[in-house]
Amino acid sequence: MNKRGEILIIGLSNAFVIAVILLISIFSNTDTGYAQFTGNDTITISINISQRSMVDINPGNLSYGPLDPGSVGDSDDENTGNYSGVWIENIGSTNITKIWFNSTYPSQTPFGSGDPQAYDAGNFVVIANESTGTYYFPNRVEYPRTDEDTLYVTPPGTFDFSNGDIFGRFRNASDEYFWAVMVGASGNCSDGTLYYGGTAHTKDETGDVNLDDGSPSPRVLVSTGVGWSATNVTFPAAGGADYCVSIPDDCSKVIFSRWNADIPGAGGTVCKDIGYFMNSTADALFPGNVSKGNIKVYVPYGVPMGTVKNGLLTVYVSS
Repeated sequence: MNKRGEILIIGLSNAFVIAVILLISIFSNTDTGYAQFTGNDTITISINISQRSMVDINPGNLSYGPLDPGSVGDSDDENTGNYSGVWIENIGSTNITKIWFNSTYPSQTPFGSGDPQAYDAGNFVVIANESTGTYYFPNRVEYPRTDEDTLYVTPPGTFDFSNGDIFGRFRNASDEYFWAVMVGASGNCSDGTLYYGGTAHTKDETGDVNLDDGSPSPRVLVSTGVGWSATNVTFPAAGGADYCVSIPDDCSKVIFSRWNADIPGAGGTVCKDIGYFMNSTADALFPGNVSKGNIKVYVPYGVPMGTVKNGLLTVYVSS
């Protein structure tokens, strides 16, 4: 027989015992003062999030060294935490569709000053995204030589300092590329022509020092309409890194930029829209997501020993 059958045939005496036990149990429950009950109800919670573009950049500082002239500083040389870059987190409420960078640079050429504080660490910073791994300066600023000497470089055509033509080099750690700009009919750089070496000058190799042979092809500067002119250049010429080269009309400096939309020409059609580290609606940085910019520092030759002036790297975002 099953248990249900056994319960049905309990005798009276057993039933009395069970009744007594039940009664005691009921009285013991009342001894607590209240019977135990539960209940619930539901309310609706509604929240509306305001439209805010906000970003959090970490770490807050990077420190490298000691480093040799002509060397590359990476995470192994970073002293605050062996950081390999910066993490860009969208802590706002809108999709971030554009990211770009801006770094500080000296107000005049520091080379030959003998003072490490005349240099700016921001002018050494290079950045790579994780998809390509190619490092670029957000804005490497070079100043023309002021001693009117083209050294061992053959200048282009009728190059003449007295006409306002300028000469210098693009310093890329241990690689250096010579360049010259001949002004146009305006007498300034607004309609000038850029000549540059296609292969790097290094400590061990002379490189391309003939700017008069038409190779690589000279680049005509295109006015951006804001007192600057710009053009695209690749260093080295064969399969190298694309930069936007921007020059003010007064020829006072030359900026080699990538992923810096604030540089004249870099964010528009003149330089093929290479002004943004990220520029996508479909692959936007959604709220709560993180993007990384890998960072190194390219130390050029000719930097005196000591501590270089602190620089700043600013990250801009827009939605």
